[in-house]
Amino acid sequence: MKTQDGINATLAGFRLLEEQGAPVTPTYGFERDDDLWEALRAVVKAFGKGFCFRIDIDDLDDQAENTMSQIIERSSQLGLRPKDVDLLIDLRDLAGHDLVDLKELVLDFLQLIPQGQAYRSIILAGSSALKSVADIPKEGAVDIIQNELRIWADIQRDVPETLSLVYGDYGVVHPDFSEAGNSKYMNAKIRYTSKGRITYYRGHGLLHPTKDYEQYYELAEKVRGTADYMGQDFSFGDQYINDVADISGSPGAPATWVLADMNHHLEYTVWQMIGLVKKVRAVEDELELEELLETN
Repeated sequence: MKTQDGINATLAGFRLLEEQGAPVTPTYGFERDDDLWEALRAVVKAFGKGFCFRIDIDDLDDQAENTMSQIIERSSQLGLRPKDVDLLIDLRDLAGHDLVDLKELVLDFLQLIPQGQAYRSIILAGSSALKSVADIPKEGAVDIIQNELRIWADIQRDVPETLSLVYGDYGVVHPDFSEAGNSKYMNAKIRYTSKGRITYYRGHGLLHPTKDYEQYYELAEKVRGTADYMGQDFSFGDQYINDVADISGSPGAPATWVLADMNHHLEYTVWQMIGLVKKVRAVEDELELEELLETN
């Protein structure tokens, strides 16, 4: 994909970030445009933040050895040593996948890392977030288990302490999330992360914005009335829920609720990880691990 000026869209995006002075780590994956790697060397040098290889689920299993070879080759091409390189293993949408099989894919790949190669970080990411709330009853609520959290914790227990995995997810949105489409088919919803799950509170359609958006007042009150609600001081997202539940101002819209839901998720996940990172290695079995995830 190219911009109107004929510039590769990825390079154009990195250029915009550089112009804004954004302190980002350039990230790129395989099976895309192999001609871009030489140009990425200049990008890496300009940012001075090293580089992150995005490893898709399709880069594992039968492709795992080739993927590791490419990481080593491309790191050299970018002029980087392992200490300046991050590996992002992205399992994407976990729906329909067996967690045991995914765990084996990841562990098999990690075993391919050459002895003595200490990468800056290894991140394991995935998502259980729903793409649609069509299967949730109108005016109902459903808990979605965060399997990405469970597979991270399970693998964390099996790898050496010298190989600590960084947890990653897509927040409250599906990996294939898109804002494209007709808003008349959208439903009001609030997504609230707590104790290893994302609870979806579904309202009904948003055919008439002036009237139908008011249902967010009731949805926010439902969230605030649960034992999981962390209180208005916990995050901007929780403050937003409280304000809407108090009917103080606008009920918001789908975009503002994505912001609020995601903000709470990020704040909660950071708070959660502070406790979990050390605790998951100490649990004795899967039942104890599940109890830990459901109470933190």
